[in-house]
Amino acid sequence: MEFAFDTVVSLPEVHDGNVVAIAFKGQRQFDFPALYERAAQIASQTKLPTKSWVNGIKSGI
Repeated sequence: MEFAFDTVVSLPEVHDGNVVAIAFKGQRQFDFPALYERAAQIASQTKLPTKSWVNGIKSGI
């Protein structure tokens, strides 16, 4: 993926060895306060561990 895209972020491995990767053409700037806010909204509605996903993006760049 890194050969085809300028920015590739891999989230931490989850159960069964699955890894999620997000790729972008061009350099990508992340607005982490906005991502954490949106993650909190999604978590309140779904109970999914969205904060850890944002943490994974942050640690992967």
